[in-house]
Amino acid sequence: MIDHSYIRIFSLILYIIISGCSGDKSNVASFELTRSDFTEVVTAKGTVRSTSTITLVAPRVRASNMTVTYLADDGAFIKAGDTVCILDAADLTRQYDAISSRLEETKLELNKLIINNDVNLSSLESQLEEMEIRIALNSLDSIQKQFAPPIRQKLFALELEKAGVEKLKLQTKYNAEKQIFEADRRRLESLIKSCENDLQRIVDQINSLTITAPLDGMIMRTEVPSMMFMSPVGTGLVGGKIAVNSSVWPNMSLLQIPDLRQMEVSLEVPEVEYRRILPGQKVEIRIDALHNLKTSGEIKRKTLAGRTSDQQSAIQLYEIIVGIDSLHSLLTPGLSAACRIIVNQVRDTIVIPTPAIFEMDSLNIVFVAEGRKFRPVPIETGLFNSTSTIVKKGLEGNETIALIEPPYRLTDRTQWTKQYE
Repeated sequence: MIDHSYIRIFSLILYIIISGCSGDKSNVASFELTRSDFTEVVTAKGTVRSTSTITLVAPRVRASNMTVTYLADDGAFIKAGDTVCILDAADLTRQYDAISSRLEETKLELNKLIINNDVNLSSLESQLEEMEIRIALNSLDSIQKQFAPPIRQKLFALELEKAGVEKLKLQTKYNAEKQIFEADRRRLESLIKSCENDLQRIVDQINSLTITAPLDGMIMRTEVPSMMFMSPVGTGLVGGKIAVNSSVWPNMSLLQIPDLRQMEVSLEVPEVEYRRILPGQKVEIRIDALHNLKTSGEIKRKTLAGRTSDQQSAIQLYEIIVGIDSLHSLLTPGLSAACRIIVNQVRDTIVIPTPAIFEMDSLNIVFVAEGRKFRPVPIETGLFNSTSTIVKKGLEGNETIALIEPPYRLTDRTQWTKQYE
């Protein structure tokens, strides 16, 4: 808070220095009035921040533990697509190796099945061909067999029937072998497809351990509450400020990238000032760390909940959000900002130094220079602050007034006496 008594004294001294004395005889500090603008401001310090922030989190992977192996520097500026974090998950590597081995074994088993099936079916096909040849030859000799003795004819018939039975057995075995092969092939191909899908899933999860920036911006490392975790190898503590070698878990916040295209200032003001501040009021913003960079903004919103400044104080502080109109390329979150909130402004009016107002007969007066003396003039005041006051009635705006009460001998109170006799 600003010490208003200090401002009053300082402003009085300043007016005295600027204005000097009104005359070589009176030696009374005075001030020459001109019509000007009256501006009432509330000053406060705040912090620049982004209106929206993208949070980068650890990917959702099937791993009992992930470790940070690379992390972009806090405050570093990055481009979209830059690698900002790399995680290591030993579980995923083991899963990848296990599935890869299973996939290769299954492919070898399928190749072996195909080769064995080709050999078996080729053998059966050869046997079937030989059997068909035998049956065909026996069929060709059927005319000659008609003139053979009955016993011989019966033997020929039995041999032909036997050949037919053997052919049927070979054909049945051939069909059964094909069906068994097709079932085993489908089973192995399904297993291969499943392994390939699992392997691709693991590859995608491993790739997700390399996190890139979705947009240009500035990196801000996050801090999470510390907590215990359990894994097959034991327990440990995770959390705190994220850094290289930190243990993290899925969906854990790692980094933040503020959107530098939209910025605002967060202020905290005491309750007495909070009531005077309204949305839409103009704000002058100065960034000391950027060689007093100046920009402008306006009040966006006020928070309803307050907090005490510290445990020892009962002063309630309330947050005020200031939207920044124009952004500078050097403006980044975390910078301190000095703000002047214009809570009242009246243009082209009569403004006098507040210390130049005195009281006489319960009226507010100023001493106006006339000739060698000062005449007390009653005034009606309007808006005021610790340094300046608007005069609504009593002055024209071209007078010279005393900044300190003149000695009695230098005042002309004739009209005042006649007016209030």
